[in-house]
This record gives sequence, C-alpha cells and structure tokens, in this order.
Amino acid sequence: MIKNIAICDSGIGGLFLLAKLVKLFPNFKYIYISDKENLPYGNKTKNQIIGYAKNIIEKAKKFNSDILIVACNTLSEIGERTFLKQANIPVFFVRHNIRKILASNMKKGRFFCTVATSKTKQIQTLSKLEKGFVVPLKNLAFEVENNALNLEKYCPNFLKKTHPKIQKVYLGCTHYALILNKFKKSFPNAKIYDASEEIISFLKVLLPFNSSKEAKCEKIFIGSGNVYALNAFRKIYCLK
Repeated sequence: MIKNIAICDSGIGGLFLLAKLVKLFPNFKYIYISDKENLPYGNKTKNQIIGYAKNIIEKAKKFNSDILIVACNTLSEIGERTFLKQANIPVFFVRHNIRKILASNMKKGRFFCTVATSKTKQIQTLSKLEKGFVVPLKNLAFEVENNALNLEKYCPNFLKKTHPKIQKVYLGCTHYALILNKFKKSFPNAKIYDASEEIISFLKVLLPFNSSKEAKCEKIFIGSGNVYALNAFRKIYCLK
C-alpha cells in the first residue's frame, strides 16, 4: 500500500506539481526533497547529475518512501537509469511524451529546456528533425529560483517579445511553470504543455482520488542550500 510519496527537484520547481498532488490526493504523506545547493542541474555534467540522483535516493529511503516522483526534467532525462537500478521502489519521471510531440506540427512549436536536457538523445532527435524547435536556456531555472520572491516583476528578455505564429509551447523544466503567465503573454496563440500533466494523468489511475476537506495530509520539506525560496512558495501554494 502506498502511504509515503517522495518528490524531488533541484529547487522550488517541483512545488508546482506538489500543490496539484496535494489537492487531488490529500490522504498521503509527501516528502519534498529540494537540492537548491546544487542548482542549476541544467549546467552540470552527466556524472554530477548522477551523483545528485544517488543522494536523493538515499534521502527518499530515509523517509521510507513508497514511490519517488522525479519532478526535475534534467534529472529525469539523465538520471533515469540510476533511479531505476538503485531506488528499489517505483520511480516516476516528469517528462513530455515524445511520441505526441513527434506527431505534432513541430514547425509551429517550441520546446524550452535546460542545456543538459537539450543534449540527451531524445531531445537531440527533436532538434535534428526540426531546426529551432528545441530552445536550450542556460540560466532560466537559476534565475527563476533567485527571483522567487518577486516573480511578478521578473521576466526574462526572450519572453518580452510576442510570437503569435507559435501554436505549441513545451516547458521542459518544472521551474518554467512558475512563470507560466509570462510564457502565455509571449506566446498568445499557443497551447502550453506542462510536463507534470503526464504524470498526473498516470497517478489518477494509480492513486485513489479524494478531495474531501476532512482528508489529512502530512508534508515534510527537506532541502540543501538556501531554503528561503522554498519556504516562500510553500506559502504561495498553501503547503504549510
């Protein structure tokens, strides 16, 4: 029986997913593992990211997690094999459905992701099939984290322009969802896809749905580095 659900991310990005899960499935204990000290993952080497995956696995085991959700896209793409081999519990990854992307009109789409994610085999395949489709963003996750207390005023330069011809936008990093309103303004005619949608659809089948106000939900937050941003977003999402 599933009782304890661990969610990991390089920082605050996974809180966007955690808020959705708590609302849909409030009868569980959630362990949110934040690794802000090593943020951003997107600019790290493969070996470094694998090392972070191993540390997260140990933390998940310490809290007797029944399943582990990897809410970091970079960690999902690069650390998958490590998680599946060493976690010894079911592991689920937040990532986009590549088959659905391939079946779409990629000429009128954009896939935004970290540099590390852009170098993985699957994403490189997308790059080769349609030039300009994959857009690596070197520091956006880091900037979102650093501006977490003032995101209403923060807007990266590339989102200050309007792109009316783009019809689909894929957010390849959970941090990007925290400035979703900025993407919507820059791409006014596009449907924006958040990678967490895929994992939520799956969990609706796996976990019992219960939105009762009487449902009890316990949340544990553990993290490395500066946790001010983590605490700020806990309040925003009512994740006390």
